[in-house]
Amino acid sequence: MHSKITPDHLARQAIVYVRQSTLKQVLENTESTERQYALVDKAIVLGWPRAQVIVIDEDQGHSAVTAVGRSGFQQLVSAIGLGQIGIVLALEISRFARSQSDWYHVLELAAIFHTLIADEDGVYDPQDHNDRLLLGLKGTISEAELWSIRARLQGGKWNKARKGELAWSLPIGLVREPDGRVRFDPDQQVQTTIRTILTQFRTLGSASAVLRYFRQQDLRVPRSVLGADGPAHVIWKTPTYEAIYLILTNPTYAGAYAYGRRKSVPADQTHTVPARRRTPQEEWTVLIPEVFPAYLSWTEYLENQTRLATNRSRFMPGPGAVRQGEALLTGLVVCARCGRHLATIYNTDPWYTCLRAKRRYGEPQCQSCKAAPIDRAVTELFLQATQPAQVEAALQALDQLEQERQHLDQLWQQRVERARYEAERAQRQFDRVEPEHRLVARELENRWNVALAEVQRLERSYAQAQQEQLAPLTENDRLLIRRSLTELPQLWYAETTTMADRKRLIRCLIREVALDGISEPGTIIVHVCWHTGATTTVRVRRPRSTDGLTTDAAILEQMRALAPTHSDDQIAEVLNAQHFTTRWGKPWTYQRVHNLRVRNHIPSACPIVPRGQDTRGDGLISVSAAAHLLGVSRATIDGWVRHGILFAQQMPGKNPYWLRVSPDDMARLTAQSPEPGFERLRAATKTLGRTEAQLWEEVRAGRRAIRRMRREQHWEWQVDVSAAENQYVLQNQQRGTPASAITLYPTTLEEQYE
Repeated sequence: MHSKITPDHLARQAIVYVRQSTLKQVLENTESTERQYALVDKAIVLGWPRAQVIVIDEDQGHSAVTAVGRSGFQQLVSAIGLGQIGIVLALEISRFARSQSDWYHVLELAAIFHTLIADEDGVYDPQDHNDRLLLGLKGTISEAELWSIRARLQGGKWNKARKGELAWSLPIGLVREPDGRVRFDPDQQVQTTIRTILTQFRTLGSASAVLRYFRQQDLRVPRSVLGADGPAHVIWKTPTYEAIYLILTNPTYAGAYAYGRRKSVPADQTHTVPARRRTPQEEWTVLIPEVFPAYLSWTEYLENQTRLATNRSRFMPGPGAVRQGEALLTGLVVCARCGRHLATIYNTDPWYTCLRAKRRYGEPQCQSCKAAPIDRAVTELFLQATQPAQVEAALQALDQLEQERQHLDQLWQQRVERARYEAERAQRQFDRVEPEHRLVARELENRWNVALAEVQRLERSYAQAQQEQLAPLTENDRLLIRRSLTELPQLWYAETTTMADRKRLIRCLIREVALDGISEPGTIIVHVCWHTGATTTVRVRRPRSTDGLTTDAAILEQMRALAPTHSDDQIAEVLNAQHFTTRWGKPWTYQRVHNLRVRNHIPSACPIVPRGQDTRGDGLISVSAAAHLLGVSRATIDGWVRHGILFAQQMPGKNPYWLRVSPDDMARLTAQSPEPGFERLRAATKTLGRTEAQLWEEVRAGRRAIRRMRREQHWEWQVDVSAAENQYVLQNQQRGTPASAITLYPTTLEEQYE
């Protein structure tokens, strides 16, 4: 028995600690593993019974750099601290730890609880000064050895990386051949999808917009499967922002070999383990352009990174990403006094406000102004500037739409083709199995059915897409697009044009808009800086607080133009159709139009109440004028209106009728001779099999024609008994709104009007 081993040690347990740093070492370095397990025999030779020897091997495949994640090491430390261990054995000290802090923690506990430590060279007592010094030196050498190994390995890796020869995992869309050469992924769908992402980012300007485009078109993005070969190395997933962003920011797609893009950040209070963070391009260790096949040029890649940087934060210089806010110039407006970008604040209306100096340094606010008048002025300048280039823009837009349609069609074809391949592959697998082997056949048959269902779903979606967004442009479509783009103001103000679309158009020509609302009181000086380098200056009247209490001059001008031929209710309909509102933002009614017209002394040729005026500007006449024209009393006219014989218009309330008496009405109500197809009212009841009340109801509803004919010394009513009721209904609709909309009083007395 060894001199340092006492009966007290032998009364406790012995632990053999087994560890390999990586799983690859566990599989390949079998001799080292065998030597570590052989320490059990050494413990028995030292005097411990086999039943008291415990092997801890839970840490196989874990590095000894840290104790985090090593459950076996933590179990070892706990057992020593409980005084249950007499000796701990390992092949060498580096198996326990390669960190001084972890190693000295074991030494302190072993010294306190009188636990021996043994390796291949001997047995050590941590309570002995010489043994503790030797164990400390071995721990130091173990930690230094790790750094030495790392330095050699990293040195070789960096040397190979500087020559561009260090192979690492390529992003999706690029594959490495067995001879080491890098080529485009042979899967054409993968190539087309990556090019679509890059093209749409160039068009839309933000990664979020590209993501929305992919979701709207129901497209998928490819993902790599590590360790897989052949077709299985790619799977198709629902697009995410991270997947699109990684493709946009990876320099490998621009053909560049980049190494050292991320650096390790030490652990701190926030991050308990070291992490890797992206670094700016100027800090990359290795950057060699034109090494790989490129999906885009290096210049375009740098432009994409600049655009992503400006989109990333509101504190970054630049216009930022296009958004759907109501302010047209967000990101383009700067303060002409301090040069800072103006923030857009949405209260009731959007405002451009210079708040950066106030928020950061507590300085006074430079200026603030409403966005609407400035947006209108810049819009007018933009529309004027685009007049000469409209035809060229129309032709380019047609080409771009056709290219995008062909691109989407290609993506759909490749997607359907892949689904058909998967279905055929599932069928081949099903055909190879023996029919009697139902345990396997059922599963393969289910996979085949799922693949066929996916093919049918994609084919239906593709057919629907071909009828909608993938349909080729017809000549009518091309003419409409040319007309829309050559009439840019109509396109600009169209309801289908979003604020994001308008902002993209503005940014094509305008680089910056500088505002000065201080130099001239009551005026905002707007300096528009174009991409060509030219600058245009306009002055915009600053809105006053009382502007909201006055009606827009355009509304008053519209009222003056309509008042001679339209009544107040008709004017209200026109203003509402043109999206005009009152100064309080409410829709127009005939009463609001009347009040505003009277307040602004706008005369109307179509009043609601006749004041010595028998004929209106729209051709309607008063009850008195109609009675005089037809030679009857006012009461008779009132009855005719109630029965739907004459068209009448009456505003709600106790307002009088206005009637429309056309030449046809005159001939119909003052007839002197019979007309074929018409019979006297009582005779018509027998011919048609209806009561007089039913006939009058049909007259009120406009479904049956009626005429008044003089017979000797009295007048009689005659109704149309022919089947041609539709012709009268059409004529009745052309005369105006049927009188059936007015409250009627039922009667069946024919003699009332004789």
